[in-house]
Amino acid sequence: DTENLTDKKRIGSGAFGTVYQVTDNVTHKIYALKEFKNSGINNKFLIRELVLLSSVNPARPTRDGEIIFENRNVVGFFGASTAWQRSDGTVGPAILSEFINGKEIGHVRSPEIWTHACRISKELFNGLAFIHGKGVAHGDIKPANIMMERANDGGLYGRVVIVDLGIACFVDYELASRVNPHFGKKYTCDTQSLSGTTEYFSPEC
Repeated sequence: DTENLTDKKRIGSGAFGTVYQVTDNVTHKIYALKEFKNSGINNKFLIRELVLLSSVNPARPTRDGEIIFENRNVVGFFGASTAWQRSDGTVGPAILSEFINGKEIGHVRSPEIWTHACRISKELFNGLAFIHGKGVAHGDIKPANIMMERANDGGLYGRVVIVDLGIACFVDYELASRVNPHFGKKYTCDTQSLSGTTEYFSPEC
């Protein structure tokens, strides 16, 4: 229930909205909330991200009332709201996902990172393989979308997590249609156009 979410702290922003750290004042759990700007095109991207997130790594409740995710190296998805109270006082859509307490991997400035290079690579590839196994292409893998979570001892070398599926897409029309008959071409990757961050395009692009 987004009515219980308080203590909003800005984490970052992009073309379509702003991400905040929020706290549930009943359970005291911390989440990441993506608040979308109020426009038709942003609502289109909200629906797209919602579809892909819910298809890749949604929260799964256990019999004990705990929440688990299928993969630890891809950001987990909790749900969405169409009536989130935005910073400017208006009401709009928002997505609630797992909060990763750490840094973008590109902001980790320490020579120690090289001693963790093999594990970091292994976890990154585990996350990518999981996303691809769901028939989805992330579409924007770059340092800003790879988080390094803080370890239990407070250090910066905990779990590696892929975030931001804002421009992700299904790689196959039939697969998208199987997930939902209405998705089809709408959420299938367009091989005739480029999307993502130019500096991180693959060489063949």
